[in-house]
Amino acid sequence: MSTDLYGARVLGIADDRRSLRLRVFVVYYEPSIEGGFPLPEDAVFFLRLLWDFADREYGRPRPLARVFDYKPLMDGAWVAANARWFIEGVERLATRNHPMTDEQWDELGMFYCLRDGSWQDEELLVQGDYVVRVTDPRWLEGLEPGDTRSTVWDTGSGAPEPRDAPYVPDFSRPAHVIEPFRAGRREGRQVRSMAFSDDGAHLAVLDWSRELVVYETADWTEQLRLAHGVGLPVLMWVPGRPVVAVKSFLDDEQWAYDLEASAVTEVPHEPGGVRSRTGRYRARHLLPGIEFIDADGGADESVILPDGFDAGRLRQVAFSADESRMFLIGEDHPDITVAEPGTGRVHGRIATGRGWVRDLAVAPSGRYILITQSPFASDYQREPSIWRVAGGGPVMHGSLERQAHLVAWSPDDRWAVVESRIGEKAPSRLDVFPVGLPAEPPEELRAVLVGEEESRQVYWE
Repeated sequence: MSTDLYGARVLGIADDRRSLRLRVFVVYYEPSIEGGFPLPEDAVFFLRLLWDFADREYGRPRPLARVFDYKPLMDGAWVAANARWFIEGVERLATRNHPMTDEQWDELGMFYCLRDGSWQDEELLVQGDYVVRVTDPRWLEGLEPGDTRSTVWDTGSGAPEPRDAPYVPDFSRPAHVIEPFRAGRREGRQVRSMAFSDDGAHLAVLDWSRELVVYETADWTEQLRLAHGVGLPVLMWVPGRPVVAVKSFLDDEQWAYDLEASAVTEVPHEPGGVRSRTGRYRARHLLPGIEFIDADGGADESVILPDGFDAGRLRQVAFSADESRMFLIGEDHPDITVAEPGTGRVHGRIATGRGWVRDLAVAPSGRYILITQSPFASDYQREPSIWRVAGGGPVMHGSLERQAHLVAWSPDDRWAVVESRIGEKAPSRLDVFPVGLPAEPPEELRAVLVGEEESRQVYWE
């Protein structure tokens, strides 16, 4: 049996039946979660909550619960992409007992159950008042002031706002699924690194042995598969050229291939394992830490870290396409810190709150990041996720049901790629997601949303 996390009471419904006022209570206070579960903010939570209200225990379900059953609500990517067809807006009007003092926390029990339309110690619970506006009066059908409901749905998964829709990947349906090394030896079936060319026309992928594969992103066909012969390989494209370089992590050994000439070639050594768009900023991973280097491989003293950061304790660094921002993750700073490379000035922090960030890719606009997190996290936290740089809030999470590892965002802003596995020795899979959410609802919802047919429940296998 699941534990209720939140409760809700209907305070009022507008005359046009397009909006309602709700009071939402936190009803579960896990001691290990400092401050308890947060008050909800996102449309995904409120769609799930309204569905719970509509899914009556006795009698015919109300229209919203007749559109689909609970299964698509469990698919984080689907519900994030499609909540906008049901929820038009959410506004929090007021909060109570938030944030809590230590004294208030000590007065609370661990969980509270709904009994006879209320919760024990209701006046002590963390709570917020909201206005929720829906796209159709049908989604509020049957609700009346005073109705109450408990729910097991969590919050914090995010939901795209209208301004996000053209610029974030559609995690609900990958355009392509690729297994680049399925036929390889066990130790060579997983992706070690991947990177887009600067024009976004190609994606290069390395395995853990000695094979390089390059895909043409116009149709995602395999253009090249070659053995490179470099031990402990590191992948990097030559800035501005269709030349991919494979270098040794330990020494200056390098192998390069020119896609335009369709031939192995020689190019000047490309220092580092991470670079900005033009190569102005570069970094190489040490054991431990990160060293910032210039185009010749020497120390780059133009990069200034924010106060409190030590390069020897950095775990990850990435750069925005315009090279005005760097994204830092350190052993002592698990949040993602956004700073100017040349001054160290901090422009924001993104607190994912869900374990160590494993990999990070920055959208060409610099407005979003795509991340994966610790493989030791829960199933939900193993999924890829999109976050806003401004404000640091979540936009959406994927639903691969696999451990996501590596990510890449194409410089032409057309594709986001997530590499994932189902186990330590299982082959890698690349899910290729188009950037931009669909402008129309999916076919299974279209007729119901425009009112051309009665609500009908859509079941997902």
